[in-house]
Amino acid sequence: MNYYELLQVNKNASQDEIASAFRKLIKQHHPDRYSDPEEKAEAEKLFQKITAAFNVLKDPEKRTIYDRGLASDNENVKQTDTKEQANQFFKNGLHQLNNLSNAKVAEEFFKKAVYLDKDNAKYLFYLATVMGSDPRKRRKAVEHLEKAITLDPFSAEYRARIGTIYLNGGMKTRAVKYFQKALKLDDTCQEAIDGLASLGIVVSNDEGRKGFFSKLFSRK
Repeated sequence: MNYYELLQVNKNASQDEIASAFRKLIKQHHPDRYSDPEEKAEAEKLFQKITAAFNVLKDPEKRTIYDRGLASDNENVKQTDTKEQANQFFKNGLHQLNNLSNAKVAEEFFKKAVYLDKDNAKYLFYLATVMGSDPRKRRKAVEHLEKAITLDPFSAEYRARIGTIYLNGGMKTRAVKYFQKALKLDDTCQEAIDGLASLGIVVSNDEGRKGFFSKLFSRK
């Protein structure tokens, strides 16, 4: 409960309204009105809170500082609520994708998650994944993944997924480039290894650990 709520006035209340509310409340809750020890103790606590609120709100300078802090707190709460909502949209998307195999509905949920939390690399990754299967959306999917990489520069998975999107689009040279980038970060990245293997490029175990490649193109 903030000071305005404690004094039962709105945030635009005048000094006279604040003073009037204060006088009314201290009259109602003055400790001397209670004989029971427990009730008296509770009244004293409330009386102190009411007085503290009045001492701040009656002073224009202190009130301005308090209002700024209140606005900041409200914004933090708003941001927290937004992130929680984004996370729920993301979970709904995962459910649609993994349990119902409904990529179209999943995409809409992932879009909502990204809209609410634009700097979440994981949300961008999953949105790009479902978009990447549509030839018309591949370019946008890559853009989402590139942004995810700027947010998480050491992710091999994000680079490998770009490689897969390029591979599915027939852009083999670009695909190889991103698969290689992924393996330089993580030489066990299975998506990159499988992607290169589909092109006849085999990563040797010994050299792979060093981040290099043995390119053995299969011949027919």
